[in-house]
Amino acid sequence: MGHFIPKDTLVLVNIWAVHHDSKIWDNPSKFNPYRFLTEDGKTLIDHEGFIPFSLGKRSCVAESFVRKWLFIFVVTIVQNFHIKSPNHREEIFDEKFNRISSIENGSLTTFFNNFIYKLLNFLSEFHCIIETKIIQLVQKLDQCQLNLVILEMKLKSLNGPSETDQNGEIKCDDSNENRHNLDKDIAESNEIVNTENRLQKKAESCPEKSEEISIDVQNGNDNNLQIYKRMLKFGVHEDGVRQKMLFDGVDPSLLNL
Repeated sequence: MGHFIPKDTLVLVNIWAVHHDSKIWDNPSKFNPYRFLTEDGKTLIDHEGFIPFSLGKRSCVAESFVRKWLFIFVVTIVQNFHIKSPNHREEIFDEKFNRISSIENGSLTTFFNNFIYKLLNFLSEFHCIIETKIIQLVQKLDQCQLNLVILEMKLKSLNGPSETDQNGEIKCDDSNENRHNLDKDIAESNEIVNTENRLQKKAESCPEKSEEISIDVQNGNDNNLQIYKRMLKFGVHEDGVRQKMLFDGVDPSLLNL
């Protein structure tokens, strides 16, 4: 019995043709769920051989789930809705199909969709992550803007007054004299910092002269603090100046002296 199938043969079952075969089904295009019941309407006919859902090792993993869920779905629909044929063309169908009485007042029983719940939960967590990332980016942008303001103020304090054009843009004087003054101011600033470092190292190596050296360090700090005090006069925020002092290795508490 059966058919000989050569090796490596691919078999495609035409399920649509099976479902619409008039030799198997009486009027297959007509919706008639009673075709699967016996004449008394109580016993379900075994129709697995006529309606293949899947075959062999290639069977669908959702087949058992669908078979269990489909019954609950149909019962819920029948219980909550009045289903009738268009224009009452099939009174027999209406009479048999609506033998199940619906819930009073037409109320519906709803079930929470677990898939939607999981999706919303994922989006909520994603929203929290995005909000944190945005806050961090805004803080970085503010920090960059603050650093730019500090650099601009330092350049203005070193270059002196600058000219502005009609559009309000700053014009820097690139003359040799201003360049010489700028290099001189930068060298003096570096000399102050280097002097402070040398004094601190000398104080560590000579404890007996620490008191005398600390006075010199304080004087160096006073000279170095003039730069930060000038930044405050130019309108730079105090927190920004203190952060710049930390970046330069200067104690921010000296600003209160």
